Amino acid sequence: MPRTHGGANERCCACLQECHHEFFGHTQISAGQQANLEALHGMTNMLGLMERAFAGFDKLVELNLQLISSSLSGSSYCAKMMLAVNRPQDVFEMQIGLLQLASGQALLYRRDLFEMPSNSRL
Repeated sequence: MPRTHGGANERCCACLQECHHEFFGHTQISAGQQANLEALHGMTNMLGLMERAFAGFDKLVELNLQLISSSLSGSSYCAKMMLAVNRPQDVFEMQIGLLQLASGQALLYRRDLFEMPSNSRL
């Protein structure tokens, strides 16, 4: 409602200010809502990336635990075999076989490790 005291200029300025506030108020609300939606979309993308990263980390931990378990059981078996050997030549031959086995396991670990990122992509 326009002011009754004062001149026509004051009423006109008051009306312009109200229109100005209404126009920019709706524009600002719309811009704020758009910014909030964009932020929400960005957070959703970030959560998806974090979920994939944690899944990859989980697979890496599982792979390393399998490696530790197999290494420990293999080490105890090898130690028992070494104690049962009587000739130094047999120990040398066993060491060669163990090195070949270890290199094969390292290649398998490497393959599994490099396959993990390709399996975790969407």
